[in-house]
Amino acid sequence: RARGYSTLFMTSGYDPDEEKACVSRMLSMNAAGIILCSVLPDLTYYDKFSGTATPIIAVSNRIHPGIPYAGIDDYRAMYDAARHIIDRGWEKIYYISPVLSKEGQNIDAQSERARGFRDAVAGTDIRWEMIDSKEAFSAFSPDTGCRSALLCSSDAYTQQCIVRFRREIDSGKLGLMGFDNVASLRLLYPELASVAYDTCRIGVEAVKLMLDGGGQSLIPYEIIGGNTI
Repeated sequence: RARGYSTLFMTSGYDPDEEKACVSRMLSMNAAGIILCSVLPDLTYYDKFSGTATPIIAVSNRIHPGIPYAGIDDYRAMYDAARHIIDRGWEKIYYISPVLSKEGQNIDAQSERARGFRDAVAGTDIRWEMIDSKEAFSAFSPDTGCRSALLCSSDAYTQQCIVRFRREIDSGKLGLMGFDNVASLRLLYPELASVAYDTCRIGVEAVKLMLDGGGQSLIPYEIIGGNTI
């Protein structure tokens, strides 16, 4: 707005076809640029827009190297989160990420976080298990007979874990680490360990890339120690 632009928001509801329709409508309105959290599984779809008068900037999910990106290094952030748990002597990690079973969508950010987790535990003695579907999460019951911790790939899952396992978490029988450091969750559970980053800054950097050009802008993240790990 400070640079003379207005903002139009469109939501796809995580529907690839609706995403295409939203982008088409913006292009028909001669939008100066599009900031896009894409769920399209076809990562080549936006190739045809490369070099057009309407630049496209990816946030959250990378599209491909030709599309500028603003966000965090999801791989490194989750790698560091897992190492934070390992370094504190936990014996088992449950990686909570039901979205990984979702087909027909671009889940690049979640895939990168999962890759970071796998690389962090590789070559260590820690036991681990991936809860990577809605069905597995619904049936999930963590082992509290050893020092087990839950590592959530998104605070959407962190909140559900708090609801289901708060007694075990509060008693210290179960560790918990979130990802996103969502403000509303922080108010409810201030001692929660998490990965924090500035979502507002992602928006600012995306606008800069859209108006000024550039390949990518990585936003710093921070490991919040908390008392739950």
